[in-house]
Amino acid sequence: MKTDFRYGVYYNKIVENVSRGDILPVAVDRAVRECIEQDVLREFLIKHQAEVIGMILEEFNMKEFLEMDRRDEFAAGKDAGKEEGKEEEHAKMVIAMVNSAMENFQIDLETACKGLGITVEEYRSAKER
Repeated sequence: MKTDFRYGVYYNKIVENVSRGDILPVAVDRAVRECIEQDVLREFLIKHQAEVIGMILEEFNMKEFLEMDRRDEFAAGKDAGKEEGKEEEHAKMVIAMVNSAMENFQIDLETACKGLGITVEEYRSAKER
């Protein structure tokens, strides 16, 4: 299990290097050097460095990598969308609470905001969303 994890670390280093713009052979070589320096599969990579690099270069599927990268970017966008949705929901809640306080207690905006622990600027910002 520990070796599987370490192989994953090595593979992720390749992916990161390619994502940063390295061409595949450079990305693989850099990943090997980084793993050796960081004691990830160190003995194995020192002993079998040429074979490992050759194997990865033969088996690495760029189409598969690009698909994985696309899925990662989609997931990141989805997370960003969730965060934006939370912000919009918060803005709606602020507006509803302030409006409700003003209507139910017959108070002005400043008093409603102060009573709810928000600023008038926060309320106005929420309305601008």
